[in-house]
Order: sequence, then structure tokens, then C-alpha cells
Amino acid sequence: MHVSSSMIAKGVARSLSLIRVTVACIVHLETLLVRRSRSGIVAVVDHRTNDHASRPLPFLASWGLPVLILIGSNFLQDMVPLVAIIAILSAALFWMGAACVLNARRCRRRHCFYSGPIFLLGALAVLLVGLEIISLGEDGLVIVIGVTLSLALSTYLTEPVFGKYID
Repeated sequence: MHVSSSMIAKGVARSLSLIRVTVACIVHLETLLVRRSRSGIVAVVDHRTNDHASRPLPFLASWGLPVLILIGSNFLQDMVPLVAIIAILSAALFWMGAACVLNARRCRRRHCFYSGPIFLLGALAVLLVGLEIISLGEDGLVIVIGVTLSLALSTYLTEPVFGKYID
């Protein structure tokens, strides 16, 4: 399939739109975890209370939903243009990366310091490979997503060795 410059521009615009919505959702979720005192000073709760990765509902919203979107995108091949699928894949990885970066900032969870940049680089790699700026062959997108998810999951291995949180 030949990808025209207008299709690339539309795909990038959709990706940016999805990224803006994702960031807004994540920032909103972050504000739910912060308590305000009467004086308006923000008081952040402890690591465990503030950690999305260790609480079921925030975990599902931050990482479960994007994983379902990644899986569901496999079934869109014949229904939507490739550029839209690339935008969806990239946005899902960006969503998880942004959630990890915010979680690392919020509660200092060790693996989030590593997996956040991995997901963000994976989102960029999906755009580069999907739009054929970089070629990894016919299965390039599968390789990028598989490597990204494998690397991100492997960051959990740092926690038993070095501790769950960075103080």
C-alpha cells in the first residue's frame, strides 16, 4: 500500500489529537490523587496510595485499556486505513508512557522511571516504522510493539532487587 503525504499528515493530526485527549485524561486522573487542604496547599499522599500501578481501577485505566486497544487494533485491518491503525497503536503506547511518567513523578515507582520512556520511544518507533520512514520488514509494527511491551514488562524485574520505590 502506498502512503501519500496527505495520508501521513492526517495520521499525524489524528495521533496528535489522541495524544492531547490522552494527556488531558491522565492529568485529570492525577488530580484525583491529590488532596487540597483548606489553605489550598497541595498535600500528596504516600507512595502506595498514590501509585496507579498498584491499584486496580487506575491500573486498568492507565495500562489495561491501552493494551485492549493494542489487541483490538489487530481486528481493524480490513475496516480502517493503515494510517489510522498506526495512529491508534502510537496513541496507545503514548498513553501508557505518559501514565508511567506521571506515575513515576507522583509516587516514584521504580519501574515507571524506566518503562515510561520505553513506551514513549515505542510510540515514536510505531510512527517511524508504520509510516515507512524506517523499514523493519513486513512485520515491523509487530516487532516494535513486541519489543516495547517486552522491555516495559522487564522493568518490573528491577523492583525485587532495588526496591519498589525510589526515595
